[in-house]
Amino acid sequence: MLAEQMEIQRSHLAGMGTRKLMPRSWLLGLDPLQFEATARGLSDRFREWLRRRYRMLCFSAHNDILLMWSHYADAHRGICLIFDAKDPVIGMARKVNYPDAYPVFGNVHTPIDMLLVT
Repeated sequence: MLAEQMEIQRSHLAGMGTRKLMPRSWLLGLDPLQFEATARGLSDRFREWLRRRYRMLCFSAHNDILLMWSHYADAHRGICLIFDAKDPVIGMARKVNYPDAYPVFGNVHTPIDMLLVT
C-alpha cells in the first residue's frame, strides 16, 4: 500500500511542475482518492520526521493526580522530577488550557482545507 501511495504522490508532484499550477490549484484538481492517498503519505512521513527529532516532556504543578499518572506513567515506569519554577528555562513553560468542548472546524470543503486540519 505504501508503494502505491508513493507512486501516486510522485506522479502528481511531477505533474505539478510541468503544468505550472499553483499548489492550491494543483490540490483542488486532484481526484479525491488520489488526494487522500497523497495527504496520508505526507502526514505519515511528517509524523515520522517529528517522532525522530522531538520528544515530549510534560510538567504539572501537582504530583498527586491519579489520572495524570494513569495516562503518562507508562505502566508504573514513569518518574517524578521536581523543578524550581524560578529557573529561567523552566519558567518559560505555560499552563495548557483544556476546553470543555472540542474545537469545530468550519468551511472544510476543499482538499487543501482538509490537509491543513488533518
